[in-house]
Amino acid sequence: MLRDIVAIADRLQSRYFAQGFHHVALFKAVSENNGLIGGAVRPPASAHDAVELRECFEVMRAAGLR
Repeated sequence: MLRDIVAIADRLQSRYFAQGFHHVALFKAVSENNGLIGGAVRPPASAHDAVELRECFEVMRAAGLR
């Protein structure tokens, strides 16, 4: 189970961490799509991209989370 969680986190976050940031806007959008309150992001954070969000949903779907 923990390996599954680490694998999902790796696919969702590692590329952003490797670039030196956490994609706050993207993960707020994912949270909102799952019924949580995400809210707006504040500068200097930028909005998520539709392609990035779709990729997150594909990772979640592959893991059986959507």
